Amino acid sequence: MASYNLENPFGTIESAQEYMRLLADAVLEAKQDLEADISADTATRSSRHLEALRVALFSLNKLDHHVQIVLRGLNDLRTLHRLMWRERTEESVSELSSAPVPVLSGESLKKAS
Repeated sequence: MASYNLENPFGTIESAQEYMRLLADAVLEAKQDLEADISADTATRSSRHLEALRVALFSLNKLDHHVQIVLRGLNDLRTLHRLMWRERTEESVSELSSAPVPVLSGESLKKAS
């Protein structure tokens, strides 16, 4: 993985993807912790506390869903960027290859040296 740049976290599509992957990992870890808290010894917790944990888990599930959508969108953007860059590179290469190449005669070579 590329190193995360704190000074310019969204300087490139790849750095934005890295940030979103870190966020996705943090959301997953928080969801697992909440699920463990909800399933652990529910008899000792008040119904209000359990309801609060379930609301927090619901919110984390929504956040996880949105983060996954953003990651797919960033992946699409990266793919499009690469395709456009490849087309530009191919265009510039074809322009260079179609440009006339000067032919130097023996006399012009002597003058050049």
